[in-house]
Amino acid sequence: MSLDRIDSHGVFVGLPREPELSLGNAVPLSAPVDRSPAGSGPRRDSVRLSQEGVGAAALQASDSMQRQLQALQGRNPRSADASTYDIRPQGIPRYDAGNRLVGFTVIRQAPPLETLVFRGGGAKGVGNPSVLAEMRDAGMLDGIKHLVGSSVGALTALGLASGLDIPALQALADKFDGKAMRGAPDGGFQSRYPMFDTSWRPGFQAGRVLELLDRTTAEQVSGYLGAHWAGDAFQTRLERLRLAEGDGAVDRLAQLRHQDEGADRSGRMITFNDLRLLHRLEPDRFKNLTLTGWDATRGRTLYFDAQTTPDVPVAVAGRISMGFPVYFKSVDLDPGDGHGLRTFTDGGVGSNMPVEVVTNGLQGKRLEHAKARTAVLTFDEGGEAYRILHQTPQPPSFGLEWVKDKLAGWVARNPDYGWSAYQDRLKVHEAGPNAFVVFHGDIGTLDLGASSTRRGLAQAQAALKMREQIALRRGQAYAEEFSSARECFMHLNDREKRAILEGPVPEPGAYPKGRDDAGYQFERTLFELAQHEAQQRKP
Repeated sequence: MSLDRIDSHGVFVGLPREPELSLGNAVPLSAPVDRSPAGSGPRRDSVRLSQEGVGAAALQASDSMQRQLQALQGRNPRSADASTYDIRPQGIPRYDAGNRLVGFTVIRQAPPLETLVFRGGGAKGVGNPSVLAEMRDAGMLDGIKHLVGSSVGALTALGLASGLDIPALQALADKFDGKAMRGAPDGGFQSRYPMFDTSWRPGFQAGRVLELLDRTTAEQVSGYLGAHWAGDAFQTRLERLRLAEGDGAVDRLAQLRHQDEGADRSGRMITFNDLRLLHRLEPDRFKNLTLTGWDATRGRTLYFDAQTTPDVPVAVAGRISMGFPVYFKSVDLDPGDGHGLRTFTDGGVGSNMPVEVVTNGLQGKRLEHAKARTAVLTFDEGGEAYRILHQTPQPPSFGLEWVKDKLAGWVARNPDYGWSAYQDRLKVHEAGPNAFVVFHGDIGTLDLGASSTRRGLAQAQAALKMREQIALRRGQAYAEEFSSARECFMHLNDREKRAILEGPVPEPGAYPKGRDDAGYQFERTLFELAQHEAQQRKP
């Protein structure tokens, strides 16, 4: 094991890298592919591969990665030998300048994840389902309650929150190629979606996107409700929901059992509040959801969720968040938050990594708890993610990048676009060991028409590299500060308490100061409290 990082987020303990799992030998290209645009001036020496050569190399690389993945299949990440990790909390005494004991820094096993935040990145999202499949197999999705996303991250978050399993999410993502994004919707679109106004905007309407998102979420919800409604156990849960939320909540779910995709969809589409209710009914399947949209009228990010915009259809918010400026039409919408009709575009314009959804307003221990339970998924982008994670990002300064950001901000109607992008990088850096990198081959943001070969290569790379990252994060721990052992014990989970009881009884001889050692007193108190609680629970 190696101690990889200690910072304000805690301690990250990981396994040493296994060389045979490295991607270094998985892409057998003997020379780089020249990707510089035509007419861009002198080029560095490189080899231009023929189309056939590129295809053959890509297939060879994909086969190589698939063989590595197959070799890993016997190593089920979920069943990794957890017994090799001592999850008993370790208390490190803290003293003030006068050498008086003021509390303890406690090293604990990292808690289960509760929130996933997905970064925007256009076609680079091709690797998201592969990454999630690895996380699922490692048991990392078991405790997820909340999904947050911008742009293509909104597509991933919306699909998962609506009850899609990973294969279905992959199937949905595969439909969002260039043709689907630019293609015209089915006939009668405006009569079915009167709330969706893009009529005079430049760019592609992407109405087909709205249709796909609406159909997917509606089928997931109506299928689930139809299959379970008559069951006694489900009726019991519905009655509990009625007592907590009122008759209107149950009546709304009853309405959602029946969907007519050819009729006016007003009032029939799945909303953020619908997902909140469904999460209460079936938390393992449906999740709370937050998506971003850039409010170009007011010049700020709007966070679509069950609290701020309960009645907005998630499909409409998803289409807004995926609306790459100018390429796709912006959308006029009154989201019902009291500020009237406004113009919305891609959520990544204002917050492409919306971690603030989880952390805003939190301080101290509550903030640290939230960070420890949140994972962010960013994109590799040719190693840029690695640089961001290991070097503190710098604020924008005058230069070529500053000029590019200003131009992008002018197009996107966000004059502070450069600062927003810097904040996104900072959020990834501060996530530390809870930041996961999604690899995407050679696919860029607007490669919506990438071939199946390139997509397959990107997906295989994403799976392989995620498997490596998960292996490196086994045994992850984090640090918390407590004033006493009793305060610490109040925050322990049952697994930690059980590990304390199953471990050796703390002996004073194992500590430098014997019975007077603060570390011994801390661990002895935890042991006695765990013993007492276990005895109290006995019938």
